Amino acid sequence: MASLQLSSHFLGTNTKKHSSMSISRTYSPVPCTRLLSRKFMSCSMSMNGCEGDFRKPLGTAETRTMAAVLSPSAATESLISAVSELRSQPPLFSSGVVRLEVPINQQIGAIDWLQAQNETHPRCFFSRRSDVGRPDLLLDLASENGNGDSSSDRDLVSVAGIGSAVFFRDLDPFSHDDWRSIRRFLSSTSPLIRAYGGMRFDPHGKISVEWEPFGAFYFAVPQVEFNEFGGSSMLAATLAWDDELSWTLENAIEALQETMLQVSSVVMRLRRESLGVSVLSKNHVPTKGAYYPAVEKALEMIKQKSSSLSKVVVLARNSRVITDTDIDPIAWLAQLQSEGHDAYQFCLQPPGAPAFIGNTPERLFQRNQLGVCSEALAATRPRGASPARDKAIENDLRTSLKDDLEFSIVRENIKEKLNSICDKVVVKPQKTVRKLARVQHLYSQLAGRLRREDDEFDILAALHPTPAVCGLPAEEARLLIKEIESFDRGMYAGPIGFFGGQESEFAVGIRSALVEKGLGALIYAGTGIVAGSNPTSEWNELDLKISQVRLVYLIFDLPPMAVNAPLSSPATHPRTQFLSNPVLPRFRRSYSSVKSPAAFSVVSMAPQKKVNKYDAKWKKQWYGAGLFFEGSEEVNVDVFKKLEKRKVLSNVEKSGLLSKAEDLGVTLSSLEKLGVFSKAEELGLLSLLETLASTSPSGLGLGCTPALTAAIVAVVLIPDDSTTLVVAQAVLGGAFALGAVVLLVGSVVLDGLQEAD
Repeated sequence: MASLQLSSHFLGTNTKKHSSMSISRTYSPVPCTRLLSRKFMSCSMSMNGCEGDFRKPLGTAETRTMAAVLSPSAATESLISAVSELRSQPPLFSSGVVRLEVPINQQIGAIDWLQAQNETHPRCFFSRRSDVGRPDLLLDLASENGNGDSSSDRDLVSVAGIGSAVFFRDLDPFSHDDWRSIRRFLSSTSPLIRAYGGMRFDPHGKISVEWEPFGAFYFAVPQVEFNEFGGSSMLAATLAWDDELSWTLENAIEALQETMLQVSSVVMRLRRESLGVSVLSKNHVPTKGAYYPAVEKALEMIKQKSSSLSKVVVLARNSRVITDTDIDPIAWLAQLQSEGHDAYQFCLQPPGAPAFIGNTPERLFQRNQLGVCSEALAATRPRGASPARDKAIENDLRTSLKDDLEFSIVRENIKEKLNSICDKVVVKPQKTVRKLARVQHLYSQLAGRLRREDDEFDILAALHPTPAVCGLPAEEARLLIKEIESFDRGMYAGPIGFFGGQESEFAVGIRSALVEKGLGALIYAGTGIVAGSNPTSEWNELDLKISQVRLVYLIFDLPPMAVNAPLSSPATHPRTQFLSNPVLPRFRRSYSSVKSPAAFSVVSMAPQKKVNKYDAKWKKQWYGAGLFFEGSEEVNVDVFKKLEKRKVLSNVEKSGLLSKAEDLGVTLSSLEKLGVFSKAEELGLLSLLETLASTSPSGLGLGCTPALTAAIVAVVLIPDDSTTLVVAQAVLGGAFALGAVVLLVGSVVLDGLQEAD
């Protein structure tokens, strides 16, 4: 039980306290209001289940299934009729929860349905990852005990919900009493009634403004829910009431009917390609200069024999991205889902709150009746550009002593914690490599059998936080994190998932971002510091992990011919993609004797005043519209300084040439495959391009006069006495004339590019 005691700082052990600090005490039928000048929202459309008596069972908990239909619109109509029928023949109980569900005979994306709904409602989304190719240890345990496959929803792909039939939220840490309050509204006979939500990484830490609406924890049973199965779908509505909380069945029905009238049945498949926004600024907390000393400090403490922090500590970073228009968190999540089949996707958005979204590969635990499984995931490497390179990187990961140490610490710690609450623990495999779309990790699965189903709270107490997101020992690592990190992690690295009557599942909220209108996004990532860690390598690993949740087609680097830009920041903005590509080798051409000390970021059409307006303290060097350098170091970028002095790049962008080139498949990647840039580099054509781009248009225009004169001279002076001379006359005269035309047209085009607004 030692591990449970270590985790007491992360989950509450206190009994229920009805203090004035609890959230959302008001249930009167009025619009959502602010409490205590905070952004906590008290919404008339629900009740806070934490205020109920968890010792008193509900009067009823049931699921009513209607006849299957062919479309979401038919399902909506069926649900509206079912709610009306429930109103005319209400259950005779003072408390209860009822789920009404309508199967749909076609598979529709839950995230597509969520995008179609009114964003003013509280929202949640949870997509299970694909575990194809990995052993199902829960199924193996069930088979050993003669239970077979007891899961109720093996084909459930993802769930989206709006509103809340009942929510659970408080400022105090999540306690056993809070868990019992949630369990009160769940039932093994209604397995799809679930409470979706999450908890803070450190509930005892000071809550920053952006995380206030989430409290120390937030869970909700969705009022209207869309379930996506493999091959089918389901639309459901849930009502919950408790007369003792002044929230009657009549209140619940009225609130649900109001929400149902706003449900959209017109579901369009989301585009997974582009968000259509541009980055204005990107700032890291801590900065690179502050991160290095933090790593060194952690390493010093790990080395000290007197320090109990002898194994690992995880240091995180948040990156604030400001964009020209608001980011749609659901569209962003759809992009992550399109390439993250081997990861969980989630969205959690309480009333009046930012959206917390993520694309996490790491499972905290999954419980199916008495079976529980978890996993160890640690150490990170990028994927290779070719199978051979990918295999070489995998071998390096497998044989790295530093990474093996980090992974072994995580695996053995989870095994020890499971042993404290399970009769039997299985580890399978001991160590393997798990490959994701962009990265690969060391990985192992662990499973055990709980002594009793009520031990579910102890699973959270034992497993959160894992060494992979906090450190070991956990409390010492937490204190060091609190001392070193200058930002609030909020729910980053906290448990994110659902509680259910038969089954519960939680992921670790890493590779995540907080998205709010007008404020851009905060993107979170962390790395494990162990003996042998290198600050530069850890910083690069942060960049690599952020690529899992980065704004796809939004953040991009300077074109490769400018400086020695790092490969870790792919260029994916749709209108500048041919300027840079994530798999394109960087050119090593140097345009000055000074080596570039840092990466660049190109911002599509971002005026200097607009950037300064959003972030006046941001250090930048401006090189014209659309181009600036993050940081304060001096860097020689002659090529693009010359181009942007006359707005060449900006006006090429305005003219739409980049979009047209991409539509035709003309990208840097395709040209590089043909060896065009390599050959141009060898011949010095890039230097020639630099010279031509900075040439005066009037100079080109003047050049057409001697060319035209030479054409006339060739025709006059070369005699036409023979066929050979006539051909020579025509060739030379035509060549000079064509050159004159090219120079004239070129001067006009260059003048337009350099001078147009």
